[in-house]
Amino acid sequence: MSTELITLTSRGISLFYRDAERLAQRLNLHFGDALAFVKEIAETTRIFLGPLIGTRWGAYLGVDEATRQVVGTCSFKGAPNTLGEIEIAYYTFPPFEGRGYASAMAKQLVEIAFEVPEVKAVFAHTLVEENASTSILKKCGFIFDRQLTDPDDGDVWRWRRER
Repeated sequence: MSTELITLTSRGISLFYRDAERLAQRLNLHFGDALAFVKEIAETTRIFLGPLIGTRWGAYLGVDEATRQVVGTCSFKGAPNTLGEIEIAYYTFPPFEGRGYASAMAKQLVEIAFEVPEVKAVFAHTLVEENASTSILKKCGFIFDRQLTDPDDGDVWRWRRER
């Protein structure tokens, strides 16, 4: 199983809302039961990332290369900070969980980040418990950094991967 990342652009999101079927045909994608998830996440992403949409530091659709099924989304949560750190997030739609898609998306985000020499570390937050996300991050070479209180998410564990 191989996962392709397709950059979400402002134009693509707009077309998606006007005519999801046309966008699917244009990109040779299948949304299936994931259509509602993609709509919800696309709008939230556009609001949250604003000018970063369509750039390296924006958001991506995770697509199963063999079936062309959209299986999830992933993104950076902003541009790198002044210390050269950048945060990632990933989400596999429920029907596709447990198949390795999230690990593939997270791994590719790390690769994209480290293509830029100024990026020294990639980090991610999880719930304060062992779960699927902590396993994914460990598989991708992240180590537990510390527990902290995130302004949006409350208490979280921070995981970090150095260049």
